[in-house]
Amino acid sequence: MALLWCDGFEGYGTGNDTPLTPTGVLADKYIGVINESGLDVITINARHGHAIQLTNVGSEFSAFSTPAIASGNTIICGSALYFNQQTDWQNGTYWPIFVFWNVEGNINAELTLSESGVYLRDAATVIQGGSRCQMLWGDWNYIEAKMYSHATEGTIDVRINGCPVLSLTSQNTLHASGSAANKVQYGTDYSVERKQNAILDDFYVCDGTGSTNNDFLGPVTVRTLFPDGDDIAQFAVTGNANYSTHYEQLNDDHESYPTTDYVEDGTTGNRDIYTLDNSTDNFATIYGVVGWGYAKYISGAINYRLVASSNGTENESSNIAASSDWHYDRHVLETDPDTSNAWTDSTINALKFGFEVQ
Repeated sequence: MALLWCDGFEGYGTGNDTPLTPTGVLADKYIGVINESGLDVITINARHGHAIQLTNVGSEFSAFSTPAIASGNTIICGSALYFNQQTDWQNGTYWPIFVFWNVEGNINAELTLSESGVYLRDAATVIQGGSRCQMLWGDWNYIEAKMYSHATEGTIDVRINGCPVLSLTSQNTLHASGSAANKVQYGTDYSVERKQNAILDDFYVCDGTGSTNNDFLGPVTVRTLFPDGDDIAQFAVTGNANYSTHYEQLNDDHESYPTTDYVEDGTTGNRDIYTLDNSTDNFATIYGVVGWGYAKYISGAINYRLVASSNGTENESSNIAASSDWHYDRHVLETDPDTSNAWTDSTINALKFGFEVQ
């Protein structure tokens, strides 16, 4: 498996230019969250649905990172970014778009955007190179980076809107701890400065393992689908008495209400499986499906599995130990389990997804 993560930034709030909701929701999926209050949910200028916007207070900073998800020495990521032109931007360019790291405080490399292009800091935080590429102002740019971790032979390649703009070799991309990067972080504890009001969307992470999705994916769209019907509804308890079906407890496409809207069960083998919204994008290529579960245990530790059903063929995640706090867990399917072929719009639209108590 090489596709590891994707996020269209839906599910973090209902408003436009408003704080993420509920408070702390980003830390239920990401780690190392710094100053969530410096991030807003936005719909205006989003590529579709919702996106996340940096604060407009230049002295603040924010950051959030994937967990440790990559294997080996190569890690690839991409994200759509919308830039608002700022006065004298070159004086405040330190907030990095991507930080590659492994151990807390140990950075392998940082990719930062300036007014005139991109530049790279290595594991010793020394600027090693850059590119005077042109990016679109007041519009979306798709930024991708691929990094190989090595103390002397490290490499990093960067593409903007599908075009190669930077290729560095013989770099120090291995922190002194000796750990290859296995996480990707947006930003760090540098001031947002002239990147204020920038918008983030359509984020993916891959690594160099496997036979597919182990290189640049190109500018991608992450389409988020939510439950739209009950296929199997065996969970014994539902949270919101105003809903007669189980899927309605989970199908708000902008915001989670875990204290009021939920399904609950503790009997081994019981499952809730849902039909999903249809995708209307007519994608030429679908690189994979990432299914998410948002769960906690109430009293006593319990395991569960995420279940994907394609034309009657099921693919289940390994057992997931629910936490005592709300937490997101994922199940990645790069190919259709029914055919072992690449996903298509029609097979995506027939996909069902849910949970099983273990």
